[in-house]
Amino acid sequence: MKHISQPILHFGVGRWHIESILACVVLVISAGCATYPPKVAPAVDNSMTFSVPYDIAWKKLLEAVTQDGELVTSAAKDSGFISLQRNVVPGDIGLYAHDDTGMWWSQAVAHIAIRISPQDERATTIAINLKVDATGRDAFDVLIFGRTREMTLHSRGYLEKYYLSKFSKLVAAMKTAETPP
Repeated sequence: MKHISQPILHFGVGRWHIESILACVVLVISAGCATYPPKVAPAVDNSMTFSVPYDIAWKKLLEAVTQDGELVTSAAKDSGFISLQRNVVPGDIGLYAHDDTGMWWSQAVAHIAIRISPQDERATTIAINLKVDATGRDAFDVLIFGRTREMTLHSRGYLEKYYLSKFSKLVAAMKTAETPP
């Protein structure tokens, strides 16, 4: 009786099994190749000039940006800079930032930088810049590595408009209260 030798790479499975495994690996790798934030984000309308003296603008802007519990990390009235942070619910990241990544976010923080500059004794310009640092995983991270990654996302302009609108309302209310009957 002749003995038939088995292939060296035989692990009790057929060739189709190895091909299936390779196909899965290729699928996982290609799923992990998501597109990430665009290098150039669309322009955001992030500044306005108000008919308010600088000192009043400074006070009212601090009031406007801290009403929702944001953390002011620095505020220097002499230079006109305010920086703050706002926690972002992972499900709302798409509202605040451009997100075409395909990532599953676990946490995010919006970093906001505000510049207040006097135009003259009766007018002040406010400019707001924002970025969102988000932490999460893509399909490749979940299936293969189990790692998390942090990514900076470009602003959609939502929070900039929100703060400028809140400031406008505070200034309008202040002017209405000052107007004699």
